[in-house]
Amino acid sequence: MNELQELFLEELADVYHAEHQLLKALPKMAKAASSAELKQAFESHLEETENHVERIEQVFAEFDKPAKSQRCEAMAGLLEEGAEMLQDWKGSPAIDAALICAAQKAEHYEIASYGCLRAWAELLDNPKARDLLQETLEEEKAADDKLTSIAQSFSNEEAEQAEDGKGSRLSLTHSKSGDSNRKGSLADKVKKGGRKTMKIWGLIFCLGALPLVGGLMGCAGNSHERSTGEHIDDRATSSRVKKALGDDPQYKYEHVNVSTFKGTVQLSGFVNTRDQKNKAGDIAKKVEGVHEIQNNITVKE
Repeated sequence: MNELQELFLEELADVYHAEHQLLKALPKMAKAASSAELKQAFESHLEETENHVERIEQVFAEFDKPAKSQRCEAMAGLLEEGAEMLQDWKGSPAIDAALICAAQKAEHYEIASYGCLRAWAELLDNPKARDLLQETLEEEKAADDKLTSIAQSFSNEEAEQAEDGKGSRLSLTHSKSGDSNRKGSLADKVKKGGRKTMKIWGLIFCLGALPLVGGLMGCAGNSHERSTGEHIDDRATSSRVKKALGDDPQYKYEHVNVSTFKGTVQLSGFVNTRDQKNKAGDIAKKVEGVHEIQNNITVKE
């Protein structure tokens, strides 16, 4: 085994561990989110992360190696920092900004890792491994482009409201009178934290929007939350769609991923032609349990 392959396998083990850390962190982030749409995004990305883990295992197999995990200190540090940030901003109107900031740091670490791994797989002349890694990289880039504009349109107004201590999202009615002596009252925190809130959003813009954020607009009510039964139904729907795509005699769709939220199926990954993309959407529409299709497949041509 040459040195580049050894480096490749070490980095692959590192990102394998990083993905497993995210599998544990994402449910906690979803629970902490105040925005229903942000909560939905974390839950949807949890399914995608499960696919990432499976894909890494396939890459190991392409090199005739068993999947192994090597502790990723970088991800551990990022998630630890994120946990501290969530604790600091717990109960604050800026909690979603803090969540996105913490999550983006983790996601962009992964984008850099997958970019290196994809390039190395090319140099190691392993096209199957390259395509698997490219698939994850394309998903992250496409989602990043889409969600940057969503985060920006939401955050400017919220940051201004935080500075002024105004706005429905910054209502202080949920603070308790007994909290005034515990690290200062919430009102004091918001007053002092307005500029800090703006700094958090500023950091988000520097990083670029996070692939796992499904959007922050129009988030109200419980219509975006899933019951246990709905979650089970969605997983079953995703499985049926994956099978239908895999059974297609013409294309097979080996590089298309499927996630479902309350009957809305999101297709991602990449294909070679626009006809393949459109056909994937048509196939998914006919599957039992599918109410709506979001076809985000990237065309390579």
